[in-house]
Amino acid sequence: MISYAELLFKLAYQYQNERANLLSEKAERLQALEKYRGSDGYTTDMRRVESEFFERLEGLKSTFLEESNVVLSGMTKSLSKRGMAAPTDEQLRILQALRMKNTLTRADLDSAAETLRDCPVGLSILDDMAQESGQPAKYHRLAAMSAETATGIISGLREQMKDFAESDRSRSGRLAERFLEKYGTVVTVPERRKFQTKNEFFSMFCGLDPEDAAEFERISGGNTHD
Repeated sequence: MISYAELLFKLAYQYQNERANLLSEKAERLQALEKYRGSDGYTTDMRRVESEFFERLEGLKSTFLEESNVVLSGMTKSLSKRGMAAPTDEQLRILQALRMKNTLTRADLDSAAETLRDCPVGLSILDDMAQESGQPAKYHRLAAMSAETATGIISGLREQMKDFAESDRSRSGRLAERFLEKYGTVVTVPERRKFQTKNEFFSMFCGLDPEDAAEFERISGGNTHD
């Protein structure tokens, strides 16, 4: 099985490189036409190169956005299933053992919470048990990464992938450029830094460090088809 996070990274990496190749090819074709500057067909040829470039870029962009949205939707489905997943046999035995005790201590609850970190449903049950024992707690917050947090990351990725497909310069940089131009300051925003690894990708677009990126990858599921 390949993770959805890995799939998204591969799609974005491929798009990044193919777009760079298109830009390079366009630049080479335009440069080759420079020796004909001033001739009758120069302007027509220049326009044809630009038109063909934008047509191919739009096709590339459309394919990337369609495929990346499929992956992001798969992540969302995986998270919805994770939130409802029943405790494992071992986790269930721990919960049943706690139910059988006449008196629960905070140590009992805390120890069980460590074992249930990967089970949001189990942590929610533990919250109820803590409440019933007169020791209110919010163990559901101990989940390594909550479904709410992961869902927020996915929402952010949807917007980031749209912006990534739209330009090879960051949105914040483009906004700053337009703002400064209003006041007569001409600036050129450099291209977005190229990413080479999955960790670089998630750091750039989500602000996740390698540990959090790995946890997000783990809980956001995957596809059985490579």
